[in-house]
Amino acid sequence: MQFEPLAARFPIERGAFQDLIYQHYWGKLGLYNRARVNELFADHSNAMLLLASNFIDLHHQIGESNWYAEIYDEPYFNLKVDGTGRQAGFQLNKSYVGVGYSFNPKAYATFGYELSTYDVSGTLFTAHIFKFGLVAHFN
Repeated sequence: MQFEPLAARFPIERGAFQDLIYQHYWGKLGLYNRARVNELFADHSNAMLLLASNFIDLHHQIGESNWYAEIYDEPYFNLKVDGTGRQAGFQLNKSYVGVGYSFNPKAYATFGYELSTYDVSGTLFTAHIFKFGLVAHFN
């Protein structure tokens, strides 16, 4: 058997974005919602891609400990694709389930599983990702 690397093509996208963020707590249950619109210049071209996403996160403290359970979903949709060679409509969805530990209100660690579904030219691909994160806020 011979190993042949699979050449992956990652598009380069640069541009501005706008966020609308909402956060609320009902006791130990927390909701975080971020609606985002991106204006991207894709693949070194002058064509602008308009992309929208909505990140919805629910997290719940486990008992009286510093541990919490978390679940989120973030779908992405192409809104304007003129000249980019991409299709309008669904592009990507990220679904996640995991646990986290809060060291203090500004530092925490998370571990979980993410299922990502991509639409590439009308064909759906999935990626199974195990995530580990350390986060610290310094402001």
